[in-house]
Amino acid sequence: MKRIISSCIFLLLSFQLSYTQQSIDYNFIKHVSRENKKIEHFQYLKMEVEPSDTLEYLKAKYYIQYNMDSAFEHHFFKSKPLFLQDTLALGYISCYLLSNDSTKINKNEWFQQLNNYSFSKEVNHVTAIYNLQFLPSKEIKPHEYPNLLTKSVIEYKLAKQKSPIKAALLSSIFPGLGKVYIGKYRMGISAAFVNGLFAYQTYESIHQLGVKHPLSILNLLLATIFYSSNIYGSYRDTQYYKAEKLQQLYHDASNYYSVQSFPYLYK
Repeated sequence: MKRIISSCIFLLLSFQLSYTQQSIDYNFIKHVSRENKKIEHFQYLKMEVEPSDTLEYLKAKYYIQYNMDSAFEHHFFKSKPLFLQDTLALGYISCYLLSNDSTKINKNEWFQQLNNYSFSKEVNHVTAIYNLQFLPSKEIKPHEYPNLLTKSVIEYKLAKQKSPIKAALLSSIFPGLGKVYIGKYRMGISAAFVNGLFAYQTYESIHQLGVKHPLSILNLLLATIFYSSNIYGSYRDTQYYKAEKLQQLYHDASNYYSVQSFPYLYK
């Protein structure tokens, strides 16, 4: 009888010890996260050898907090059902992806799948801003963007409609007109002045010295180079202008949402 009782007690203690080891101490995770104790945080999650959706979810949040993108992607897709229920984590990673060009996560896939769910207003705002790239004909609706970002959204929307080819054609018709097309008026005036100066100098040298004179040939060559550079420059400036407005929008949006809604991953 004593042997049976001892065996039962041993089994109960073993079960209790095993259960204690497998259970997750959420208060400890919250503490190390708040204190940004990266090593302790990682070592504790590593000790949890029993695989589960909850553990993978906590690992995904760990990799988000320390911006370890490729590892986050691996653990996110393991814990997707649980992760999609956490608006705070979704907002955090969405803001991070919005402003980070070096991430290895497929941004298009991330934001496209968010379109299939309904989240908080902040997450929907971030998704709407990202969708501006892929939905050029979409009208700007007041409720989709906060007032402090509407200006940046409108500026990017206008920049997105600018065509580099159209800018190049305008500059070929009249030097500097392509730069005026994207709002760079001073550069447009400078381009028109320089090209006009070379055109006048070329005309005068041909008129005075003849077209076969070395000075006339040199002036004609320089005028052609500046004219061609003006066309190509307008094309490239338009591309840079669009990219600049997009990055400015991402920067403003990331700062706004990080400060307003997602200052910390854990609270």
